Amino acid sequence: MRVSWRLLVVTLIIATMALGACAPGAPTAPPAATKAPAAPAATAPAAAPTTAAAAPAKPAAAPTAAPAAEKPKRGGILKLAVGSEPTPNLDPHQNNNNPWGYEAVYGSYIQYVYNYSTKKWELKPFMVESWSSPDPKSIVFKLKKGISFHDGSPWNAEAAKWNLDRHRGVDFKKTSYKAELEPINSIDVVDEYTIKINLKTPSAVLVALLSDGSYRAHLMSMESTKKNGDAWAERNMVGAGPMKFVEWKPDDRIILTKWDKYWEKGDDGQPLPYLDGVELIQARDMTTKVLNLRVGMFDGTDNIQPKDRLMLEKDPNFTIVDIGSGSANYYFFNMKDPLWGKNQKLRQAAQYAIDNESLAKAAGLGVGTAVYYHWSPDMLGYNESVPKYTFNAEKAKQLIKESGAQNVKIDLSTQATEINQRVAEIVKQMWDQVGLQTTISTYERTAMDNKWRAGEFQVGASSKTWGEVDPDILSWRLTTGGNKNFAFTENKALDDCMKEGRETVEATQRQKIYEKCQTLVYEEAAYGILYNTPNTAVFSKKLKGYTNEMPMNAPRITRAWLDK
Repeated sequence: MRVSWRLLVVTLIIATMALGACAPGAPTAPPAATKAPAAPAATAPAAAPTTAAAAPAKPAAAPTAAPAAEKPKRGGILKLAVGSEPTPNLDPHQNNNNPWGYEAVYGSYIQYVYNYSTKKWELKPFMVESWSSPDPKSIVFKLKKGISFHDGSPWNAEAAKWNLDRHRGVDFKKTSYKAELEPINSIDVVDEYTIKINLKTPSAVLVALLSDGSYRAHLMSMESTKKNGDAWAERNMVGAGPMKFVEWKPDDRIILTKWDKYWEKGDDGQPLPYLDGVELIQARDMTTKVLNLRVGMFDGTDNIQPKDRLMLEKDPNFTIVDIGSGSANYYFFNMKDPLWGKNQKLRQAAQYAIDNESLAKAAGLGVGTAVYYHWSPDMLGYNESVPKYTFNAEKAKQLIKESGAQNVKIDLSTQATEINQRVAEIVKQMWDQVGLQTTISTYERTAMDNKWRAGEFQVGASSKTWGEVDPDILSWRLTTGGNKNFAFTENKALDDCMKEGRETVEATQRQKIYEKCQTLVYEEAAYGILYNTPNTAVFSKKLKGYTNEMPMNAPRITRAWLDK
């Protein structure tokens, strides 16, 4: 017997209300990633290419509080439970899911940090001492001296150029970021600690893209990679951070140990880190993960479900933290598929058949918010006057008739996790109700990623970071050849629109350009968006010194310590 999706939604909402009765309010979330403001004048002259922040639809919240002034203790192994493996592997120039711990191993050119005094997000020099823009088509990085990688090789202009060249695909075809770094024409080594980045066209976003507010900033050892080869770098990590790589046991854990020659100093004047090591332990089953957390096997974990949050908020041994800007669930049609790729009305019908509000309440279990655009409300270009798909079952049925398609069957593929499967079940019910007969296929993350990249699917559903450091980052999902363009769209008008936004510096002009880009996304209907939830992490109160300000949904643990 067919069960109405409305009955499914009502059932889940009632369960949510029962869980949420008398629950304390969620802690203040860190702000969603906004446009990168200019860094302080002492380090980044006004001429440096930056991006002005768009006026958010609602004020962005600050991180919970400035770090408490406690005297750190040294020692101990930090054990964090994580829900997925590095994808597709450990190589930071290929990796596209920003695993916890990368910041502690590799290091970055620039950091994207929250200034508690000014209450604004800022770009801050890190392994780069300063940057400047002598003209609209060049950026000069002055590098910080006295830094070395874990293999003893120096951080210098040659290493910086090699990392950036490899990241953008020079003599390295497996990079995940060629499209995003396409504005770079060449890189010159000016002297031992200076590089000049020559651009094909002006870029409003490149400096922000090279911060740890994006996936494109991690720096690896040139010497070790050249010596051992690219395949070796897929299973080994050599960076310049406070933690050294020891071992990766697939489907089990990544083991890191402290590096005693790290360049940053702790409050006691000695080299960081305070910790002796870190273990990033695979724990995909949510129930088991929370149980192990409560008995002390883990010091923290990410992406806990709303029902677990309600329970853990009442436990005095834990701190609940909303990391970054959360995530948004979305879906996409394979534009190479003979049915979905050629039938715009059928794609539009599928979008009108989904009730985002009901889905957000049910799948989000009380903390989900319905969204209708791939731009988050505080991103440059967001405008609610841009057309969107809202639930209209009758219109969906009419479009199916107009499409000419008959007896439509959908295979919806998604990751084998509790939340993704819950979303897929609700979407299936909604599509079934309008005559789009849906089955669900689930896969582990790597297998799913491989099938999508091979085009071996009809419709996919997943989640993505919500609130990027700049809208240009959406190019890797929305434009031809983008690393995350699983829909295989080839829309020249959208490609040109996103390119225009990247090359335009003035914020008001960029706002209008990205509004046009959003309209093109709506018209093509290759991507649909569902709802947003916070990325809720939980940490033992014995863990101190981490910050929840990192925009890409991972905490900074370089200064973390255990009060044991």
